[in-house]
Amino acid sequence: MSHRVAFIACCERGRLEQETLLLVRSLRRFGGALASAPIFTFQPRPGTVIAPATERALRALDVVHLSVVLNDQHAGYPLANKPAVCAFAEQHVDADTLVFVDSDKVFFGEPRALLDGGVAVRPVDHRTAGTTGSDENAAWWRDTWQRFGAAPRGTVQATVSGETVQAYWNSGLVAWPREAGMARQWQRCLATLMDENRMPENRFFGEQICLALALDLLGIAPRGLPPAYNYPIHHHHALAARDGAPRKLEDTVSIHYHKLFARPSAEHPLDALRDFDTGTPAGRWLREELARTGLYAPSWLARLKARLRA
Repeated sequence: MSHRVAFIACCERGRLEQETLLLVRSLRRFGGALASAPIFTFQPRPGTVIAPATERALRALDVVHLSVVLNDQHAGYPLANKPAVCAFAEQHVDADTLVFVDSDKVFFGEPRALLDGGVAVRPVDHRTAGTTGSDENAAWWRDTWQRFGAAPRGTVQATVSGETVQAYWNSGLVAWPREAGMARQWQRCLATLMDENRMPENRFFGEQICLALALDLLGIAPRGLPPAYNYPIHHHHALAARDGAPRKLEDTVSIHYHKLFARPSAEHPLDALRDFDTGTPAGRWLREELARTGLYAPSWLARLKARLRA
């Protein structure tokens, strides 16, 4: 049976287990017409098998979990998991549109824009490893484009810093037509950079850079998703004053929280979003789920401080 869209995520032993369960529960609850879409999770590196309880929970959510070695040559670089599982899905998942989703993401609305055709992404939050064309990263990008016989396709504005950079996209949420072969090109680009020792100085961004290189090589100018998608809630303090900035979780389609919930403190991480209304139904649901999954667990000192303040 061919599906219109299928979601893909990585789930390995450790924190990714709790993050993935939160991700899937949010999509099943708030995904609207896509709430019942097929979801595939992958454990692509040896030695990272998830707990039986996690696998049972995923199965109860109608998720297909696959433990198949896809990232063995570059297993020391976990981010190589992304293009590896996407390339595998291009060959084996029967769907018109594939959507890769970082596990540290929560959906709060129907992501219908993912189905509007073509490759769909959000720009990066900051320039970081990208280039304006005349900065400290420019020479590396020029050499890399030359190595691949590619050229940049336009510019984008970084969503948080506002910098204008050569087309460079956030790889935390990527939708693409399976027939485009984008993921296989993404995987080849990363393998080339790693095997030829051409990775950027900040290796963390290597796979994200390779997404941009793959699109350049294929001559694809991706479609930018609206700001409510992949919203960087950990940068909300920098975005709050802008026109149209969300004021509550229901104003977003999906949030990308990174390490926001990993910092035990005397207050709940959501309470730190001072100008964000987290007392809404979606906010209450998120608090309950964070407690349920164990993603946010205050330290004993934080709990003591909270009791004293009460």
